[in-house]
Amino acid sequence: MYRVISDPRDPENAIVPSLALMLVFADGMIIESDNLEGLVTFMVGKEYLKANNEDKCLMRIKIARNYAMLVIQYNSTAVVTLNGKIIKNNYAVSEDDEDYKYTDEELKNAEIIEVDSDRNLILSLVKMQMIRVLEKVGSTIFLEKEDVVPEGNNYRDIIQNICN
Repeated sequence: MYRVISDPRDPENAIVPSLALMLVFADGMIIESDNLEGLVTFMVGKEYLKANNEDKCLMRIKIARNYAMLVIQYNSTAVVTLNGKIIKNNYAVSEDDEDYKYTDEELKNAEIIEVDSDRNLILSLVKMQMIRVLEKVGSTIFLEKEDVVPEGNNYRDIIQNICN
C-alpha cells in the first residue's frame, strides 16, 4: 500500500517518510510505499491491489496513455509498449494503419512507456522526468548497491543510477 507524505493542498499535515520508496509528482504531491505495487496503486487507484495480472496490465496501459498525452502536448512523441511492441489505442485497426506507423526517426526520439511490469512503468516515467522516485538508503528495490549519499540524507534519487 502507500501513504501520503505531503499534499500541496494540505501542507500542515506533512509527515516524515519512513518507507523504502517515495514518489514525487510535479505538483508537489509526495507519497511513500514499501513496494512498487504501492506506487502504481496510487497512480491508478486502489482497485489495482485486488486486480488480476491481466487487469493490472490494462490499468498500467491506461495510466501510461495519460502520460503519453501529456508528452504530445509538448510536440513530442510517446508510445506505450508491452514487451517491446507498441500498443495501439484502437485495437480494431489493421496492423498497417497509417495512424500507428512511425518513422525510424520518430521512434528514435520517442518517449517509450513500457507497461509490462510495475517496475518498468515506474522506470519509464522516471526517465521521462514525469515523476521522481527516491529510494531509502539501504533498500535495493531499484538500486543494487549502496551508494554514497550526503551525510544526513536518508534517500537517494534513482534517476542518477538508471540514466547513466
